Amino acid sequence: MNLVLDTDPLPPPERFPYWREAMLKHFGLQACCDPYHELSFQASLTQYAIGTVLLRETGGTPHTVERKRASADHRFIVQLQLKGWCEIRQGGEEIHLDP
Repeated sequence: MNLVLDTDPLPPPERFPYWREAMLKHFGLQACCDPYHELSFQASLTQYAIGTVLLRETGGTPHTVERKRASADHRFIVQLQLKGWCEIRQGGEEIHLDP
C-alpha cells in the first residue's frame, strides 16, 4: 500500500493532532510531542510497497513515536539515516543514528 502523510498543507495548530491520529490509525503508534514545539511541528512520511517490502521515507521536527504495547507484527525495520539524527529505544536497548 502506498501512503503519503504530510503536515505542511495544514495550519500549524492542526499539524500535530493530524500526525498523532495518522500514526495511531496507520501504524498503531502513540505519538508524543514536547508542547513547546507543537506549534512549529512539521512531519512527513511517504510509504512505497514493493511486494511484501515497505519502504518509508520520513522527516520532520523532533518528536517521539512510541509503541505502547507489544505487537504480533514480526517485521524487521532497516533504517538509513540520511541527515539529522535519530534515537531508538526498544527492549532496554538504545541506539543513536546519524549519517
